[in-house]
Amino acid sequence: MIIELVGPPASGKTSLAKILSERLDFPIVKITGKSELLTLASLFASKHPLFTIKTLSLIVTESRSWPVFRTKVLNTFLHHAAKYEKARKLKNAIIDEGHVQNFYSIFERPVPPRIFERYLEFIPRVEMLILLATPKEVRGKRADERGYGAREGIASGRERASWGVAMEINEKIFLPLFSQLADRTFVVSSQADESTLLQKLSGKL
Repeated sequence: MIIELVGPPASGKTSLAKILSERLDFPIVKITGKSELLTLASLFASKHPLFTIKTLSLIVTESRSWPVFRTKVLNTFLHHAAKYEKARKLKNAIIDEGHVQNFYSIFERPVPPRIFERYLEFIPRVEMLILLATPKEVRGKRADERGYGAREGIASGRERASWGVAMEINEKIFLPLFSQLADRTFVVSSQADESTLLQKLSGKL
């Protein structure tokens, strides 16, 4: 069984993944080196050629600079593909950011619903998806505490702000589609939601 976590930057995906891993005794999938990354990503691409082509084409059209393009190829495709392929070899696994994260990571501008709907058709499914819909003010505070923000160093402040606005707009389109992406889906928007989720999973898995 694969549990995949998705959400905007600083929404708490990594923290929740660690809690789930300890509570459920599921390993968090990690890629340990360049060789494993390329091998598993290549294997994934051979099994999912249409999704691979669609993802890479979107990365090309939705990247405004070489550093952003390079980062998207490395993280949004290679790492997501490799983690998915590695997780499929395990009995149980947790993926902290996988293919569904692409809805947040790829698009630099607001896009029409049909773009998301078409992309949705190609995304490889997992058994469970958890969306962290953490309030914007909470995410901002976490980013300040960390001392850095997403894409810092590879995109200008104006570009990051534009991307943030696009994510908020696109999320309104993405949320109604979310339940279609896995057999079981959960939306966590507060500490109470997280506690309820942990109680449900502890009793059923």
